[in-house]
Formats: sequence, structure tokens, C-alpha cells
Amino acid sequence: MSNHEKAKKLYEMCNTDPKISTLMPLQALNGRGSVYYGLVAGLLINHYALNRYNSEFIPVTKDTFNIN
Repeated sequence: MSNHEKAKKLYEMCNTDPKISTLMPLQALNGRGSVYYGLVAGLLINHYALNRYNSEFIPVTKDTFNIN
């Protein structure tokens, strides 16, 4: 199963549309570490779910996450 299929299935299980919402891991909201780690993980899963890339690796840069 590809990362795209896994991410798509996760969004379907959560009854969420990846075009309008981003899922975040619960640990990001529990105060362990920075909330930005959860946001980055959620954005990567969202990119996989939308199938924007052909390979299993997503070419991301700091500009992808609006990091200065």
C-alpha cells in the first residue's frame, strides 16, 4: 500500500476532506514537544492524501511550511 493510499484511507476513516482540513496527531495537542511538529506531520499527510507527487517522497522546503 502506497503512502498516498494510506493517507487517503486515514482521511476516509476520520470522515474528513483533505482539501479543506488537515489532521493533526493528538500528541501535538497534549503539550509534549512543540505543536509545530504535529502541524508538520499533518501537512505531510495532507500532501500525500492529495496525491500531489508521483514518488513516495515529497520534495519539501522551508517555504512549504512558511518558515522564516
